[in-house]
Amino acid sequence: MPRLNNSLRADIRANALNGAYEKKRDKFEDGWLDLADAVYVEATKKSAKLLEQLPKGLLPTSKDIYPSFNGCRDLLTLKEEKIIPASLFHYSNTNGQRFVVSQKLTDRWQELRKVKEDLNEAYRILDRDVFTILNSVQTIKRLLEVWPEANDYIPSYVWENGALPTVQVESINTALKDAKKE
Repeated sequence: MPRLNNSLRADIRANALNGAYEKKRDKFEDGWLDLADAVYVEATKKSAKLLEQLPKGLLPTSKDIYPSFNGCRDLLTLKEEKIIPASLFHYSNTNGQRFVVSQKLTDRWQELRKVKEDLNEAYRILDRDVFTILNSVQTIKRLLEVWPEANDYIPSYVWENGALPTVQVESINTALKDAKKE
């Protein structure tokens, strides 16, 4: 069985963590995109028809908006590029033109921030535990004894032919005997 080097440990660690949090992360990202779109709709409800009538390319577009949630500015990303009103620009902090989001959307923002903090904390704990297990062993054989489920996270290149050459003891012994005879 191959020995665990730092590169292999990093690949196993990435595979384990990505698999564990992929669905949660996707659902979480969808929540942020939905919030960004809701904020955009709220910010442009008075000028939505006017913005739709403008010729494409007349005003710059962006996917990034910077609303203010109870005084806290945050970067949100829209699902698609749209014309951004001045109150949602990053640099619109002059003349008090910041768009202040409604309390309902602010509550959603606070919930998403809490979910993000919880998800990040769980990810850090799992990362630490996987890191500890991987650094406590030196070979894949020992890793599979300690953590049998790790087999799902070991990259396929480890099991392919030629990952590590196997030593043929008989051929070495024969070569050494032949060398002594000469």
